[in-house]
Amino acid sequence: MSAELDKLIAESEAAIKRLDAIQQRKQGTPIWQRITRHFHKNSSHLINVMLAGSVLAVALGRLAQKHEHQAEKDEWEQQQQRLEAEKQRIEHQAATVLSSTETLVKELEAAAAGQRRDLPSFVQQQVSAWRQQTLAQQQQQLDGSLAAAAAAPGEAGSDGSKGSSKVMI
Repeated sequence: MSAELDKLIAESEAAIKRLDAIQQRKQGTPIWQRITRHFHKNSSHLINVMLAGSVLAVALGRLAQKHEHQAEKDEWEQQQQRLEAEKQRIEHQAATVLSSTETLVKELEAAAAGQRRDLPSFVQQQVSAWRQQTLAQQQQQLDGSLAAAAAAPGEAGSDGSKGSSKVMI
């Protein structure tokens, strides 16, 4: 058993001496020679690593562009939905004003056809009532749109705070 142990110790010492010799050779040569030798030995691996890095950089650039495009698309869709809702609100408001105006005209025509003696005061009352009704409707719609604007998150880029940097690779 001690013979085996002596043999293992001798092998370990020989391995240490070989490692020391390699280290001394490496330390004895200038760094540029070591680098040149390393590149010469591993040139195919280095080329593959550089190519893989280039492919990875291009792929990451494309992925970033894809995500940026998707974010812009989502922002445009939200803007379009907001504008559609605003359009519908304005169309509804216009229809309401038109309806109340038509009602006012019919009432005034009926009053004029009936030969009312107090026609000027009646017209003033009807116009005043129509204005109050229209203002009340506009105020309700304004309150609704302000509440919707307060609930909606701030739009990115509306104040110029969001810059867009696109790099084509």
